[in-house]
Amino acid sequence: MPAYDFTRLSAFDFEELALDLLQADWKTGLEIFTPGPDAGIDLRAFSDTKRETIIQCKHTPHTSFAKLLSHLKKEELPKVRALAPNRYVLFTSLGLTPANTKALVQLFKPYLKRQTDVYHRDRINALLRRHKKVETANFKLWLPSVAVLQRVLHNAEHAQTQFEIDRVCRKVPLFVQNDAFPRAQKILHDSRVVVISGEPGIGKTTLAEMLLLAHLEQGFEPVVIEGGVEEGKRLFDSQAKQIFYFDDFLGETFLQQRPELLAKNQDAALIHFMQAIRTSQASRFILTTREHILRTALDASEKLRHGSLINHRFLLELSDYTFGQKARILYNHLYFSDLPAEYKAAILENEFYFEVIRHRNFNPRLVEWLSGYARVKTVPAENYQQHVRALLDNPREIWLHAFENQISEAARSLLFTLAVLRWGAETDVLQASWLPLHQLKSRKYNFPTTANDFRKALNELESSFLRISEQKVSFLNPSIRQFIQLLLRTNRDYACDIIESSSRFSQLRSLRDIQSAERSDELASALVPNGSVVEALRRVIGEPYLRWQHDSTGKLIGTYIDDSPDTRLRTIVKWADEAQSDEMLSIMILAYEHLQKTLRYVPGFLDVLRTIEDCKWVYKNGGDKLHRALMDSVLAQLSNARTYEWQALFNYRANSSPWIAEDEARFVDSYQIYRRKGVYDELESYDELSDLESMRDSLRDIQKSHNQVFKKAIKKLNVSIERTRKSTDDVSEDDYQPIAQSKRATSEDVEEVRRLFGSLG
Repeated sequence: MPAYDFTRLSAFDFEELALDLLQADWKTGLEIFTPGPDAGIDLRAFSDTKRETIIQCKHTPHTSFAKLLSHLKKEELPKVRALAPNRYVLFTSLGLTPANTKALVQLFKPYLKRQTDVYHRDRINALLRRHKKVETANFKLWLPSVAVLQRVLHNAEHAQTQFEIDRVCRKVPLFVQNDAFPRAQKILHDSRVVVISGEPGIGKTTLAEMLLLAHLEQGFEPVVIEGGVEEGKRLFDSQAKQIFYFDDFLGETFLQQRPELLAKNQDAALIHFMQAIRTSQASRFILTTREHILRTALDASEKLRHGSLINHRFLLELSDYTFGQKARILYNHLYFSDLPAEYKAAILENEFYFEVIRHRNFNPRLVEWLSGYARVKTVPAENYQQHVRALLDNPREIWLHAFENQISEAARSLLFTLAVLRWGAETDVLQASWLPLHQLKSRKYNFPTTANDFRKALNELESSFLRISEQKVSFLNPSIRQFIQLLLRTNRDYACDIIESSSRFSQLRSLRDIQSAERSDELASALVPNGSVVEALRRVIGEPYLRWQHDSTGKLIGTYIDDSPDTRLRTIVKWADEAQSDEMLSIMILAYEHLQKTLRYVPGFLDVLRTIEDCKWVYKNGGDKLHRALMDSVLAQLSNARTYEWQALFNYRANSSPWIAEDEARFVDSYQIYRRKGVYDELESYDELSDLESMRDSLRDIQKSHNQVFKKAIKKLNVSIERTRKSTDDVSEDDYQPIAQSKRATSEDVEEVRRLFGSLG
């Protein structure tokens, strides 16, 4: 068992630990009191003869013995003498020597009768070894230490995990365990996959990270997925104990607005990866998403809807937090915060904390914001209550106040850049898109710039608006992106600046998506395809969309840094049709030329064909010729087509009116070659379980929906799938044991909350 230093515990946590340990060790009940300036009692016990024992708790893990002794002599000794208990017991988190203990006995003589009545760090650890149930019930004790995390991550370095040790460890003291933890944990243990959903700010990410931490001491290797399912698949080792974590796995854009994700079988890839995790015996998979996006994804994707995703869902709701647990969330954030004493005093004044806890907009994210001094330091302490009340009444004011008053122009430009940057947020990529906007605004609004503006802006925004890890930048939480998007909807100049300085196509497409999600006259007027918009589109239409880099094994990996060519062309076709703009038709031709040079992906081409067919004005004004050219390109690619591409083409062929006899003849010729030879060549090229299952699913769909016979190929696939599955089932028996749930019942009584906050003063 490790030796705990108790630094993750608040004063209240430490007092409750003392209560649990002493009750277990003394086999008697103890009373616990509301702290006050003159009380001098934390816990109290009575012997059979009704003689009183007082227990004083001092949680001072970072202080020196000299300071502790001075404090006890000045503050506590007069109280003990006034109380004159039969027995006095000191319970402290400080490590003590025998000489230290002897000095304390001398100080409190005759009330502190013997050295064994001083419980210091080493003796508390000895008690925990004796009373394992108490250790198990105190969740924060046994989460892995930084040293454990460093060791685990050093051993897992090949996995390129982006798990941020320091950031997550700082969250542990703030975490309040409720019924959500054991329930989510049970789903993860029973099915090896859990999908945590809920509304923004409810605590999904924190719950997921605590589940992740709880597995590391068990020997699980953490793998944080940031780039997509392909990244997880590449890092997956069926023989290893791995726990994968995919935060906000459905992203921030509805799947209806991103049909290329479905066309590229990302939904099927996710389902198959989840199946691979479940089959591996040794692995675990934690995912988080906002509830409304999950529902939208299930509506948009039949594969997600009929897959096992919903069976692993755990919905986190505000009702999962009791009144007392919400109080503990607020208390922990205040106790471990860097807020000066006068700000904490403002929360205690007139029991203002009750108003915060009971507020309809209370959630962990708001509490986190309000307890950070860097974010409220411009507010005088005497106005802090008013500031907190205003932010609870209108949470959007959180970001507006800081945006307008606390950050530089360079930092504002960085937030706007990130809000419309859909692909890649490495610092170098982000800087390349930020710089044109920053320079444009400098000229336009007449303010000076320096070479260090980007780095200064990152420093300003880190931990308040942004999270920066391993040279990757993201919003601290989704509501910040939503706030910046609101600014773009309500201020035309902001959008115009982005358009005029854009260096990527996705920046312009993102503005259209923001407009589509919530109609805005201001943003709509900025997106009218006039001179500046058309100029911007011409500038970015042919920019690269992939960046190629070598991974740790030397393999060349391509990552998206912009919209794919098929997405660009579909966007332009829709834009041209809505505006009925001849200038946009010329951009459409440029987008087509870029597509022909850079992409050979049948489902992507088919999506463009469908879009042209749906856009009647475009079709009548030259779109028909573009449609024919694209169809010829698709049919010319079929000699190397994979099963999922044939599936997409069969579906298109069944519903497309422009399909002509010549198209059918070319299709049939290529298809017969695929049936005889190509399907078996493809089968032999796969050795991953998820690839084999995906191919089988596609063939079954073609067979069922289009009356094609692939019994022999499906039979061979089933044999390969069973062989592959058996090899993963031979993994040694999983030794994971679910962590016992804390038995402590959190009181909802108002007096309990008063006692809690009384220890803060």
